[in-house]
Amino acid sequence: MLAKNNRLTKDRDFKRVWAKGNTFKGNFIYIKFNQNTTNQNRFGVVISKKNVAHAVDRNKVKRRMRYIIQKHIDNVPSKLDIIINFSNNIMQASYKDLENDYLGFVRRIN
Repeated sequence: MLAKNNRLTKDRDFKRVWAKGNTFKGNFIYIKFNQNTTNQNRFGVVISKKNVAHAVDRNKVKRRMRYIIQKHIDNVPSKLDIIINFSNNIMQASYKDLENDYLGFVRRIN
């Protein structure tokens, strides 16, 4: 589980990142990211009912993504707010596909 100080929790923070953030598009994930004023990275993982109908599947995807984030949290430069959203074909993605998309994002911003 991500530590509380590594999570985006406030609605205004999400809105700021959506409005002013830069975008990265992988095969299965869309990432919006923006600088923040804290010394820590903060992450939000979002998946809509439109993309994945069943809550069990949505939670599975979010759980996988949070584990990938936690595993590679030290590789991301500090002071970023990051929102991860998923494409319609997310249920065809394996864990390795998600991890490769995320690591592509990490390489791009480093």
